[in-house]
Amino acid sequence: MINLLKDQSLESFLAIFIINLVIFWILPFIIILTTGKIVSLNEQQLMRISSSNITWFIGSFGTIFHELGHLLAAIIFGHKINKVSFLHLPKNGKVGSVIHSYNSKSKYQVFGNTIIGIAPILSISLFLFLIYFSFENIQLPYKYLLIIIFISLTFGLNLSPSDYQSAKAGLPYWIILIFIFSVILFTTKKAATVVPLLINYFFIFSVLILGIVILIFILLKLLTFILRK
Repeated sequence: MINLLKDQSLESFLAIFIINLVIFWILPFIIILTTGKIVSLNEQQLMRISSSNITWFIGSFGTIFHELGHLLAAIIFGHKINKVSFLHLPKNGKVGSVIHSYNSKSKYQVFGNTIIGIAPILSISLFLFLIYFSFENIQLPYKYLLIIIFISLTFGLNLSPSDYQSAKAGLPYWIILIFIFSVILFTTKKAATVVPLLINYFFIFSVLILGIVILIFILLKLLTFILRK
């Protein structure tokens, strides 16, 4: 594979483009769907051993950072912010929302829909990593608070149908960017160096995020089993 990436042939370019499509489109979509499914199962497990209000309260930090991710991305891509609710009681299946509008003639703003749709995954993942890497430097009493916030944040990793719809709107521009990135790697002969690094980073990121939500799923399952006995 490395030798193929070093070649200046059509086969080499196609390999670079396909790998980039997998790294930046296909696998992220699978990871996001899988993560969302597990988070939904975690919410169901939590409601079985508590109540909808307690589940709402525990997931409140996740909801706030979920909507904050949407808001920041919408601002960056020049969308008009019509209404923001970081957290409210469940209403029509929603506990928070960012209502925004954009100029459909602006390619930048249309492409922004894709980033806005998946922004909660990016923002919450960032905060999860910050908590993880700063955990050792925090004094003991505050570590328990960080653990609670950490768990709460994971409940915000579930994208809504409207989030997926938003992400879908700018998908053609996302593929064009992947193509341009592939051309740059091909013409600068950096593919053999950059592509393996991208694969490694994506693998680490995916394992950490999925590992976190799966661990919480196992803990909730265990807690459900104990409480039923």
